[in-house]
Amino acid sequence: MSGHNTSRARIRKAAASMVAAGVVALGGPTVAAAPASAADHHPKPAPKGPVTAVHGGRLLHPLHVSGCDSFRRSGDGVRWTANCRVDSGRSGSWTHCSDGTDIYGPLVGPGYWIFGGDCSGHGVETNWGVYDG
Repeated sequence: MSGHNTSRARIRKAAASMVAAGVVALGGPTVAAAPASAADHHPKPAPKGPVTAVHGGRLLHPLHVSGCDSFRRSGDGVRWTANCRVDSGRSGSWTHCSDGTDIYGPLVGPGYWIFGGDCSGHGVETNWGVYDG
């Protein structure tokens, strides 16, 4: 199985596990937004913004992303990117590094975005995904 298909399978497995575990998003009011237009064919770079690097786990709720495609990983395994469609609300990417660090990218609204992560200084990327905010 190629790395791309392995990553997709890993995302599907993680999402299925969270659904099976009954994970739900808790917090502020729900924000409803129109889905991205059909003419929105090319992903936009996610904006540069604050990222948070933390050790340990945190519940993730990928409810606003309908899917990611075009997964790419650097040859040294430190960086990754994927094109992800945010249907509503706000979502961002997270990256788990081999030293146990989790890095969370900025939240973005509806659209087709280039998500990514960089474990420079924290080993290599061992897992990644999306979270809602």
